[in-house]
Amino acid sequence: MSKVEGSTAQLQRRIADLERRLEEQKVCDYRNYETFTVAVTLENDFELYQRWTKRGKELTALFPEVQVEGGYSDACIKLGDEMKEWMEGYAPSCRVANIILTTIYKTLLNGALSSVDWREVAEQFLPEEGE
Repeated sequence: MSKVEGSTAQLQRRIADLERRLEEQKVCDYRNYETFTVAVTLENDFELYQRWTKRGKELTALFPEVQVEGGYSDACIKLGDEMKEWMEGYAPSCRVANIILTTIYKTLLNGALSSVDWREVAEQFLPEEGE
């Protein structure tokens, strides 16, 4: 076996391993727990559901042509970006006397929010074809 063949086989094993790990992280068909948590929360809060569904319809009207990037429409990408920005704007400020606890809290919260697949969440708020 040549070096190239060995490297290719090793790369294919690593890709398969990464795909397996991603599949193991899925929760109820969502990419990960963080995405699932955000999506379910937004879908089950009446006011937030109304807000994002309305915005999804507006963006679909603004971007009627489906120009897909990575499997997502322009309206979906824009809605996901808006949802992320909105959520980050409401991240609670930490007023804990202990600076170390404040840093840990902010780091964990930011880490969890950065794991959310905002486009996957946004898809739930776009109108179905024909709506």
